[in-house]
Amino acid sequence: MSKENFLQFYRDAFLDKDLRDEFKAVTSMAETVKLGQRGGYNFSAADARAAMIAYGEEIAAVVRSARAQPAVKSAANTIVGYNYDFNIDEITGFDAIAREAAELKIKPTSVNLAAFDQLFKKEDLHSTELSPASAEFATINDDITTSLQTMPKPSGEAGYSQRDIHLINLDLNVEHPEYDAYFQRKVRMVRLLSEFFDADVKFSGGLWYPPNSYRLWHTNETQPGWRMYIVDYDKAPREDRAFFRFMNPKTKELVTLNERPRLVRFFRIASRAEGLFWHCIVNASASHRWSFGFVVPETWQSRLLQRS
Repeated sequence: MSKENFLQFYRDAFLDKDLRDEFKAVTSMAETVKLGQRGGYNFSAADARAAMIAYGEEIAAVVRSARAQPAVKSAANTIVGYNYDFNIDEITGFDAIAREAAELKIKPTSVNLAAFDQLFKKEDLHSTELSPASAEFATINDDITTSLQTMPKPSGEAGYSQRDIHLINLDLNVEHPEYDAYFQRKVRMVRLLSEFFDADVKFSGGLWYPPNSYRLWHTNETQPGWRMYIVDYDKAPREDRAFFRFMNPKTKELVTLNERPRLVRFFRIASRAEGLFWHCIVNASASHRWSFGFVVPETWQSRLLQRS
C-alpha cells in the first residue's frame, strides 16, 4: 500500500470514463479506498491523506485539467425562491431515476440500531425549534461545536451518530453484504441524472434516518451550489413528526415543510455570511426516512421545464 498508488488512482479516475463515473458516486474516504481496491489500486486511508499532502499541487492540476471546459450559463429565469419540492412521479423523464432511487433504500446489517438509539439526545433535538438567529441557539450551537472537537470520528459500524448528526451515513458502511450493489446503483443514478440534466452531477450523500433521528441546524457553506435530494419513507410519517425546516436568509423567518414519501427537493447552498441557508431535518416519526443528495447544475430548473 502506498500514497503513489493513490496518486495513480486519482489520475485514472479523471481519465477513464467508467472510473470517473464511479468516482462521482463516492462521498467518503472508506468508499474511495474500497473503489481503489476493486480496481487494483492498493492504498489505505492513511496513504490517501499522505498523498494529498505530498502531491497536493499535482492532484490539484489533475482536477483543474478535468474541469477545463466552457462554463455552463445559468437559467434565463431569475430564481428567487429558496426551496423547491416536487413529487418524483410528476417529473417527466424521471421514471428510471425513481426506480433506481427506490433500490437505494437499504438498512445495512452492520448498523447496531440499539446502540444508535442510545445516543439520541432530546435536548439537542430541541435546538431545531430555535431560530439560528437567536441568542439561545448561539449558546447551544457553541456548546455542540465545542463538544464535537473531542468526539471520535464516526465509523460505519457505529452508524453516523454524533451530537449534530444523529442518523446513518450509508456511504460509511462499506463492509456490509449489500454495499457493492448499493454502490453500483449510486453510479447508475449519477449517470441517469447527468443525462437528464445534460451536465455533470455528483453524488453528495446517502443517508438513512431511522425513527427518532435528526440533522441539526447547518449551512454546508464550504460546499456552495445547488443540491437535489430524493427523499423517501417506508411509510407516510404522521403529520408534523417528520419535516424539513429552513430559515429565510433575508427575513430570518422559519419555514417548516412537513415531509411525505417520494419527494424531490432542490435548494441552493451559499457561502457568503449574509446568504447562508440554515436548515435542519427531523424524523421524530415511527417511519424510516432515506435521503440521497446530488450536486446539480445551475441550469436544473430550465431542464425540468424543458422536460415538462
